[in-house]
Amino acid sequence: MCEIDWHAVAEISKSMLTPAIGIVAAITGIATVAIARQQKIINEQKLAFDKYDRRMKVYEDVVHFIRTITKTEEFSDGILLQYENTISQAHFLFNPKIIEYLEEVNSHSKILKYWSSLFETTSKGHIVEGHDDAEVCTGLNYERKWLDAQLDIVKQKFKDEGDLYIGG
Repeated sequence: MCEIDWHAVAEISKSMLTPAIGIVAAITGIATVAIARQQKIINEQKLAFDKYDRRMKVYEDVVHFIRTITKTEEFSDGILLQYENTISQAHFLFNPKIIEYLEEVNSHSKILKYWSSLFETTSKGHIVEGHDDAEVCTGLNYERKWLDAQLDIVKQKFKDEGDLYIGG
């Protein structure tokens, strides 16, 4: 009968098993790197989409604000405060050119509110010292037209900076 040298068999198996373990480890390492790379790509895309959503919300709030004050002539302090909150959020999402534009819209809206309150006062027959009716109407119409024109301009302002787009 033939005797099997189990020690030799174990040594041969061990020498064959070591490269197999190395190959499995290399494949596992490569798979881990590939998964990590995919997770990084997914996280970057999620961040871009989240940023897009937040930017779009600011854009929509700006358009809503302009429409509200030019179409309904509603000038509650709440609406102005809400718009100023929108500007505060925009500081973290947009470049300085957009922030400057949003501040300009805010400034014109406050001037429109001023002229509107004077118009209401004078239209009720009250006299406002230092202002005549023509001046009040001119100021009111100028600000209303300027803000109304922003409905067409605001989209282009955001678009020009690339800030409404994910890659922006």
